Amino acid sequence: MLRDEYVAIMPPSFQLAGKQITWPELVAQPLIMPPVGTVMMQQVYAHAAAAGYFLNVAYEVETDATIVSLVAQGLGATILPRLAAEPIPAPLQVYSLPTPLERIIGVAILADALQPPPVFAFLEVLKSQPRS
Repeated sequence: MLRDEYVAIMPPSFQLAGKQITWPELVAQPLIMPPVGTVMMQQVYAHAAAAGYFLNVAYEVETDATIVSLVAQGLGATILPRLAAEPIPAPLQVYSLPTPLERIIGVAILADALQPPPVFAFLEVLKSQPRS
């Protein structure tokens, strides 16, 4: 259906050294992250490890909105899918990861199952959209 970029969300006080955030800058931050056991976050930890870095997780918090709020208070930084972090408050700084990472959001239905009319309407809307 769509691609959702993982982004680094930094507190207002963060000072970027160059034009783009680097892994050393990111892993130096105390991170406020969703629990490591979630599928969404396992992908992030594996991505950082593949680049040769381990994330400095200071806190694990269940709710994305709470994580963004804590970052806004200057208590750390985070890595979240952009859509999960929306709306991102104005003073926060948002950067693409040093090595980009996306999640793919799709739709799955049982092929031979009887679906209610709203499901068919939703699928028709999806089919009419340009693919990215």
